[in-house]
Amino acid sequence: MNYSAAMPMEDWSKEFWEMFDTVTQEIEQFVNEVGEVAEAIALEVQEVVETELDQWFESFVTPLLFPFEDPPDWAEFPDHELDLLFTEQVSPSLDQHPACIGCQHYHGQVYNGTLLVCAMHPYGSDTPTCPDWDGGKPPQTPVY
Repeated sequence: MNYSAAMPMEDWSKEFWEMFDTVTQEIEQFVNEVGEVAEAIALEVQEVVETELDQWFESFVTPLLFPFEDPPDWAEFPDHELDLLFTEQVSPSLDQHPACIGCQHYHGQVYNGTLLVCAMHPYGSDTPTCPDWDGGKPPQTPVY
């Protein structure tokens, strides 16, 4: 390119925008290629981590959970059944969370030593009745 004083301004402007478009396309192509490589690396790392965790679980955790018996075949359990193996289910009673008896929202599972009663009232209702109670029959207020 010869940018002499005789070059009209329109030609210089046109060449500048053509060069700008070329650079933009090359940068876009570079970013796309980097994204594809990053995605491939992430998938490979995920596969390696999953494999390593599975091997660690089989060699270290399973013997701790089942020291005197054969471990279960984990593949035969649906995920929600596996969750039940590692959580404790607590039912409401007249002594503990009476406002929750019969409520559809009651969860009643213990996680790390803490009972999750329901999503609206994680620790249970503070009153003898619950404003969010939802079930077939209204709960009975306990008589003491």
